[in-house]
Amino acid sequence: MKAIVDNDVIYKGLKGDLLVTITDSIPGGPDVVGVLGAAPYVLDGLLRKCDSSSREALNNKLVQFLQASDLLEPTAEELRLAAELERSAQDSGLPLDVGESQICAVAIIRAVPFVATGDKRAIKALEKLFDYHVELSYLANRVFCLEQLVLRALSPESVGPLRTAICSAEKLDITLSICFACYSDQVTIEPIGGCLDSYIADLRKNAPRVLAA
Repeated sequence: MKAIVDNDVIYKGLKGDLLVTITDSIPGGPDVVGVLGAAPYVLDGLLRKCDSSSREALNNKLVQFLQASDLLEPTAEELRLAAELERSAQDSGLPLDVGESQICAVAIIRAVPFVATGDKRAIKALEKLFDYHVELSYLANRVFCLEQLVLRALSPESVGPLRTAICSAEKLDITLSICFACYSDQVTIEPIGGCLDSYIADLRKNAPRVLAA
């Protein structure tokens, strides 16, 4: 297993029909990714809010993705660590929800190479907690944000399909819509890459240790 992926990345990947593309961009080649055992239930609830005309297709893609992934049930040790991270975050007024804390705890305890999350606030929270939990040292340079995964997937051959997928999915992601210039008639790969780089660099200022290189 090369990475644990959070629900936000999965949901946006499903809606934009680019889930396989962005998970394939995580280092580790063809190795599978892991998702929390609760993910199918959370994602089912999110997909129920989608337009009925696309819901069946999205559900089918979700089933295929889950069948090819590792479903991870946190152990007692992992739940304990996750609870400690959540308490520290709450005490410091930082946004770190149950799902993100459990993903991090499982990655740490099981030595999973990477974490992929669409929650930038959680990434910043982990950075601020870094000095207070020795266990978090494992996550140094191991957390990918969504923009990094898309940038890693970007190439002269993929830019067209990526832009079509992102721009055709209604309200997929504000940052991706801006970078892929969804409201312009034409765009080239250079400004797209530059825009993604800019957002990643801004996040890196707030999370220089945990954000993957």
